[in-house]
Amino acid sequence: MRRNRIILAGIACILLSCAHSVWAAKSDDPVQIIRAKIDRTLTIIRDKELQKPESLGKLRSRLVDELEPLFTFREMTYRALGAHARDVKPEQVEALSKSFKKLLERVYIDQLTAHMVKTDNPYSVEDIVITNSELRGIFARINSVAKIKKNSDNAEIQMNYRMVKRGGQWVVYDI
Repeated sequence: MRRNRIILAGIACILLSCAHSVWAAKSDDPVQIIRAKIDRTLTIIRDKELQKPESLGKLRSRLVDELEPLFTFREMTYRALGAHARDVKPEQVEALSKSFKKLLERVYIDQLTAHMVKTDNPYSVEDIVITNSELRGIFARINSVAKIKKNSDNAEIQMNYRMVKRGGQWVVYDI
């Protein structure tokens, strides 16, 4: 059960990274941005050609390319450092941001893709439904539920995204 939660948390993180095509649309609606990202990510995840073991690298790469732009790793880093952020040099913040990005990729995307191509215990993301949203100035909170099917079992995992508008674009700074 704990392993399933880790996997599903990985799905949540993956579904939080925003594509350039969404930004190109210049949407000012964070809910619309998340919904579009969810739809494109589900399309990638459901691509049977990408679920083959020999396509694992391509699946991972497509997910990273699609999802990475939604996260603001720099903001995540500053928020993780809290009051200590003032004591850290800009190059240290940059290095920590890159490390944080790599960690999220390894933990979540690799975990997700490793289980996507397994044939002995498959699971699928049936849908992700946005259940609630709140917009306050440059901050947004979007709540959603991922509906997961593993063999004959069904599960629902709540995913909450916190976003901030930076440089005219909505990005996720917390999940």
